[in-house]
Amino acid sequence: MAQQKKEEALVTGRNVYLYNKRTIYYDRHTDTNYIIREGDVRAYNLLSIRHFMAFAFGYTTAVVFNNIWVGLVIGLAIWGGMSYYYYKKYLPSLGVDQGFKRPPTVSYTDSLAQRLSAGRLLASAIVSILLAVSLIANAFVSQFQTVVLVLN
Repeated sequence: MAQQKKEEALVTGRNVYLYNKRTIYYDRHTDTNYIIREGDVRAYNLLSIRHFMAFAFGYTTAVVFNNIWVGLVIGLAIWGGMSYYYYKKYLPSLGVDQGFKRPPTVSYTDSLAQRLSAGRLLASAIVSILLAVSLIANAFVSQFQTVVLVLN
């Protein structure tokens, strides 16, 4: 019977690099290169989307309670709590790599243009525009408050 290979945990995102068979995260706020070990991947993946989670929970709370201020407070509280934990507890627990030098950066749009064909870029632009129009149309049909309309 063949042995199953254990899947490697995947870390992706901005300022994440593979260097000497190690995953390195460069934090621009502290100007430090942190080593993300296999046991740290799950926590990193959760904490790296803290901005999105704060926005999603804040926005959802604002829509559910029909009050933008409650959503704003909830979103800021989640963002603040997760950021505090990330910078004060999580990052100091990681190892530091002194020998890593970041390669020159390429902007996101230039990276997309290099990787995708013109047809795929056009298709993704059209899909993005259609999604934006449908979100705005839904907000008007649902008669959301003015602040929620602006967010949409």
